[in-house]
Amino acid sequence: MDFAFPPDIFYNGRIVKKVNAIKYKGDLLNIKNLSDTTINIDNTEYYFTYLNIIDPYSKGGNSIIMKLFQIEYFDENDPDFDAPDKIIKILKYPIDFGEKAIHKRFNLEIEALNKCKEIQDPSIVEIFDFGTCKLNVSGDKNKRKIKDYLYYTMEPADTDLSEYIKNNPNIDDVTRISLCTSITKGIMQLHKLGYYHRDLKPDNILVFGDNWKIADLGLIGHRDTNFDIDRDNDLIGPKGWLSPESVNKWLCGDNDYKDQHDCIIDDQSDIFQLGKLFCFIMQGNNPMGILKIRDLNLNNNRMKHLIKKMLHYPKSSRAKNLHVILNLIKPIEQELLLHA
Repeated sequence: MDFAFPPDIFYNGRIVKKVNAIKYKGDLLNIKNLSDTTINIDNTEYYFTYLNIIDPYSKGGNSIIMKLFQIEYFDENDPDFDAPDKIIKILKYPIDFGEKAIHKRFNLEIEALNKCKEIQDPSIVEIFDFGTCKLNVSGDKNKRKIKDYLYYTMEPADTDLSEYIKNNPNIDDVTRISLCTSITKGIMQLHKLGYYHRDLKPDNILVFGDNWKIADLGLIGHRDTNFDIDRDNDLIGPKGWLSPESVNKWLCGDNDYKDQHDCIIDDQSDIFQLGKLFCFIMQGNNPMGILKIRDLNLNNNRMKHLIKKMLHYPKSSRAKNLHVILNLIKPIEQELLLHA
């Protein structure tokens, strides 16, 4: 579904703003008066504002992410705007941007989300609308340019894993291991569809009430497709959560060392990143370097050995697949439930 932003809304390379009398400057969107910030998607009108109202510049990366409130049901007496109807994600690079790889990735993300929706996968964030939107790229009306951007809308979450763990330091091990199981099942479903996530980190695991869903498939790869999205020395994944092969690809993928090291990012790379997520879930941190059992501050020895097995440097030493991980988690979870 294609739509256009109002003519007095423009994107300055960092954030969406509203034109004012001073050229190129613009004002932040007025979150207390959204009547002039409206868009129409598929014959439904929405107010839009920043995902993080307190710090509008804090969310983004390669995308503009904003909240959408369906005007028909909008509650003007809710000053905190706590419950948006949808989230919109807009790729920051217009369609006529010179580098096309980033557009291919965004379209692949939309494709994967739609496939997950078709099979009604409850562990992947749900996509709604997608297409192109028109957005001004200058606040100067005399030099205004309107460009087309790729976008999609998705369901809104309550929070993400990073905030949840930080704000709930006293949750019990049963809850933590149950969370590990839920995320593993979600990644397994992606693998069944032929996709590798490759960007697993706490910010990309979202909380919906009592449910958890995986989001941000912008760096996914597909095992059965020969596509030219990844360049030889691309940094694929979030710094601090990278698998060894991701680092190899980044440092060695375009030089003579590439044949000496594993630079292939695949399902085993997801297992490594998942092991790092398990660490964060279980003990609130992300151990770096060569991990030893004593580095894991856990009461359960079997969970320690599982995480260590997921974080081995060579793929051949890691857990073979996600089924193995689930089979190892299940008795740990059952034992904890018996003693709860």
